[in-house]
Amino acid sequence: MRRALMTRQRPRRYEGTGQAMLRAAVHVNAPAMRPWPGSTAPAEVWRAWLSTVWSDTAFRSAVSHASPHLAEQVQAIITGRTPKVRRMRRAALATARYAIRHAHRSTPFGLFAGVAQLDFGQSGSIRFGNDHQAVTRPDPVRLDEILTAWESDAGRMADAEVCVNPLLRKNSQQVYL
Repeated sequence: MRRALMTRQRPRRYEGTGQAMLRAAVHVNAPAMRPWPGSTAPAEVWRAWLSTVWSDTAFRSAVSHASPHLAEQVQAIITGRTPKVRRMRRAALATARYAIRHAHRSTPFGLFAGVAQLDFGQSGSIRFGNDHQAVTRPDPVRLDEILTAWESDAGRMADAEVCVNPLLRKNSQQVYL
């Protein structure tokens, strides 16, 4: 008896497009940090440690965006409004964690990570630089309100500009970005 060969092929769920997204830490160096103070260090040592790390403008901005409460705590410590050493240690530990993420981990939020288009080809090249642009997503409810108002105003619609994203893919009735 002869065995039947399977001729049925499974449909491919994914198909390579030649493009991808690269997610990486925005900065390649952590902010300047003094040696970690000992657990019995006085308040001035913790304040000095936080002041050194907090002097990095890009780092301070990223932390302030990710954790406004921590940024307020660190600022209060630096300006002398928080005298408790325990709070200083906790704020310093949280700040140190952010400092490590700042250069070594593409965190899923805020200004710590960047995304760029990646193309596949015969040879490879990569460029890391400092000319980053922060981009935010609009609030969908507010965006809908604005678009509805514009669509009902012929004068505004005449001046409307359309922006195209080259990474957009359409499959049947689904749109993927």
